[in-house]
Amino acid sequence: MKKKLYFLSLFLSIFLFFLSFYAIMSFEKFNTDNDINIIRFLSSDKMHGRLPGTYGNILAADYIKNHFKSHNLKPYNNDYCESFIVKTPVLNSSLPALNIKDKNNLIIKKYEYGKDFKESFLSLNNCSFSFSESDKISIKDKCIYVTHNNSNYSLICTTSLEMRYSYIYDKSAPLSVLITEDLYKDIIKSLSQNYIISGNIPYSVRDSPFFLYNKSTLFISLLLVIFLFFIGTINKKSE
Repeated sequence: MKKKLYFLSLFLSIFLFFLSFYAIMSFEKFNTDNDINIIRFLSSDKMHGRLPGTYGNILAADYIKNHFKSHNLKPYNNDYCESFIVKTPVLNSSLPALNIKDKNNLIIKKYEYGKDFKESFLSLNNCSFSFSESDKISIKDKCIYVTHNNSNYSLICTTSLEMRYSYIYDKSAPLSVLITEDLYKDIIKSLSQNYIISGNIPYSVRDSPFFLYNKSTLFISLLLVIFLFFIGTINKKSE
């Protein structure tokens, strides 16, 4: 009995060895430059963040679908994609603003959108805001947390306005705005003078179609990526 198990194990080991060897010799070498180019394209400014419902999202979906076709991956139910509706932020017709006002509600200073402040996309609930020292304010690690008339805001000091978080549709999440260090200092000073800080982020939330590659295609693609990575590692070691 032990001899049978031994020979069976030996046979399976040899079979798997030759199967792996055949697979390695049959597939192309892992092309890191090609993968880097794919990543660069999908993360480029041309995609505009690939938000659901936007042109960038559709462009990215078509790009991936064409890659599936070029690798002869068959679609499930005659389509590479499945779509469903999600909440997504979109630009509206309102103007962006962040102003400091005196006690008479007169504007003392205006700040520039994209230069002094910008939405973080973490949350876009209650996109217009206004607060003063009389509101509940907490300041920690250069972040200003505000509660005003049961609405919550957070103004986050950052060294770069290029940073964005993933959008989360959650009514309990506060509106989050990125601000520069100079603006942060101005707000702190203005609060001590009992001035009013008000602003508007020009986004609304709407239902938009989102494209997801069907489970069958996605599973096959995942296996292909893992296998190519495995082959690339072997080839790199052998060079």
